[in-house]
Amino acid sequence: MNKKFLILFFLLFSFHAESNSWNCNKIQGDVYNCNQKYSDGSIVTYKGQTKNEVPYGNGVLKFGQNASTDKMVGDFGKKDGNVWLMNGQTFFKDGTITKRLNGKVIGIKHPNSTSFFGEFFNNGVYKKGTFTFNKASQFDKFTGSFYENGSYKDGIVYLKNGDKYKGTFKNNSYLNGNFYYNNGKVIKISNGKIKKSLTDNLNIYTIFLIIIIFIFLFYKFKDDKYEKKRTGKKLNFGTQLSQFMNTPIGTWIMIIIIGFLLFKLFNWAVTDLEPGKPRFFGDVQ
Repeated sequence: MNKKFLILFFLLFSFHAESNSWNCNKIQGDVYNCNQKYSDGSIVTYKGQTKNEVPYGNGVLKFGQNASTDKMVGDFGKKDGNVWLMNGQTFFKDGTITKRLNGKVIGIKHPNSTSFFGEFFNNGVYKKGTFTFNKASQFDKFTGSFYENGSYKDGIVYLKNGDKYKGTFKNNSYLNGNFYYNNGKVIKISNGKIKKSLTDNLNIYTIFLIIIIFIFLFYKFKDDKYEKKRTGKKLNFGTQLSQFMNTPIGTWIMIIIIGFLLFKLFNWAVTDLEPGKPRFFGDVQ
């Protein structure tokens, strides 16, 4: 949560207009033109319904050139003796838009196209609701709760590719929960780390290594049996390994290993995310 938003939040909550200083003129029916002049020379204007010549009901309230707020549109009422936007929207000159319901702010849209709808703490920080990321982000939205310092607490974060994470957070990173891939695969995250099961370790590289070990042990058993019969003793491990690598199958195994290494090196060079690794995210608000 940045300082600029906090300033905007306090502005939209602290604004009020004194009820006894409005100058209103009837236009037609229950529609009036009203204005209020402040000591600094700025003028606030209002067009809409009134009560006792004070803005009350549906209308539009516009601010002066020096104000950070552009206008308020919606239903106005009375709170603590002052004019108050009860239901509607507040438009700021930097492009920020806030929405109110029953006198409380329930949502905000930022100029960068991010938005939040839900509950706020008293200091203006998001408390609980849905935060929507902008188009440039790989994340779609986060639904859940926040700590009072603005960092993520628990909930679900959805990625635009269909992946999602459900669980708790620490310092805006995944803490304890599950990461669901769009292909149906699920991995568990415990204390901020990927918790691997036995089946996770049985990938193509592990299986290939097991096959190589079995092939080598088969050749080693044959060599031991042959040498023991011929000379009465076994060959040392280094000699056996060298002889195995000089066989046709040993040569092919070495070629395959080199191919794997080159593939991994190329893949690492062209992507910034390890294949199969869940997308962690930080404070991208």
